[in-house]
Amino acid sequence: MRKETRAEERRRLMPVLIACVLLIGIAAWVSVLLPEEPKQEALPAERSAQQMLREWNGQLALFEGDGTEPAEVYEVTVAALPEEEQQRLREGIVIENEEMLASLLDNYTS
Repeated sequence: MRKETRAEERRRLMPVLIACVLLIGIAAWVSVLLPEEPKQEALPAERSAQQMLREWNGQLALFEGDGTEPAEVYEVTVAALPEEEQQRLREGIVIENEEMLASLLDNYTS
C-alpha cells in the first residue's frame, strides 16, 4: 500500500471542511431569521413566591406561596380596622411589590 502525500490528504479533507463551514454558516443564518422567544422577567429572589396579606388568628399576617403558616405576623388586630379592610384581609390581598407591602403596612399600623 502506498502512503498518501500531504497534498492528497488535503484534497480529500477539503470537501469535508467546506461542508462544515457551510453548515455553520447556515445554522447562524437560520438563528438570525428565527423570531426570538419572549423573555420572561425574573423576579428578585425575595419576590419569587407570591405574597399575600391576610388575617391569621385575628392578626395581620404575611403569607408566601401556598403557605398555611404565615411568614410574618404583625401586631395589628384586624378587628380594629374598618369593615372594608377586614373583608379585604379575609379574602387576602396579593402583594405585587415591596412598595405595596410597605404602603399597606404603613396604613394598617398608623
